[in-house]
Amino acid sequence: MDNLLPTNILKQSVGSSATSARGEILGDIVDIFYDDTSGQPEYIILRSSLLEGDADRFFAIPAFSTRITITEKGAIVLNAEKRDLSLAKRIRASQCPRANIAFDPPIHEIYQYDNRATKS
Repeated sequence: MDNLLPTNILKQSVGSSATSARGEILGDIVDIFYDDTSGQPEYIILRSSLLEGDADRFFAIPAFSTRITITEKGAIVLNAEKRDLSLAKRIRASQCPRANIAFDPPIHEIYQYDNRATKS
């Protein structure tokens, strides 16, 4: 599928910052959720403290080229702004739905996130 992003570059991005297309740092990539069947990246997990106070909040960003651009230098640019994060639906990390490119998957804010429990 043309919309899938390269797994090796996404793995290298863990620990890096992600920016908006305007260059605003939105947060740090802390993990990747993979599809159980295909093994392909399904979501990148973004940690951000930009919204309402300094508390860390976590967001599941669909790992598709419609949501994420990887620059020639390997930087991650999100097709999202701070406002998009503030409007994200809040769900438990264990209930993150399968990302389906046909339905333009939304960004989700996840709670009860424990990066030791993911499959990265």
